[in-house]
Amino acid sequence: MHLGEKAGLVIAEARFEEQARQVLWKHDAAPVVNPLEALQLLAGRALALEQVIGEKANELRSWRYEGGVGTEQLRSEIGALERAMDRCGRLLLDIAKLNVEEKLAGIRARTADMLEMALDAALESAGVGLDVKAKARDAFRRNLRIVA
Repeated sequence: MHLGEKAGLVIAEARFEEQARQVLWKHDAAPVVNPLEALQLLAGRALALEQVIGEKANELRSWRYEGGVGTEQLRSEIGALERAMDRCGRLLLDIAKLNVEEKLAGIRARTADMLEMALDAALESAGVGLDVKAKARDAFRRNLRIVA
């Protein structure tokens, strides 16, 4: 390799690092407030990536290619697909082991209960009668189901 090639690699690497800094700045990581929902989101993104890589692998004419010294090698797309499938499998297994859906349902139910208690307290403060409270609670529950 002569100096011209090396300088080109150094410039390309510097450009890549600058692009990475810009992207990370745009996506400033906030703290995870709900790790269960974040895990579900991550699994969805991992499955989407696995699907995209699978589509690229399907476009290949061959899963192998011949290396420079006559050796046969596996295409990198196939290796990436295998890793994506493995990671998706582990993520889905983790979600199943953690009973994520059940835990999220429990969190939603507790949140609804707290909101209903807040509504009761507000109606009580306003001096609303029992019949109006019951109607307000019913309407609240109907609308909460629509939102959830």
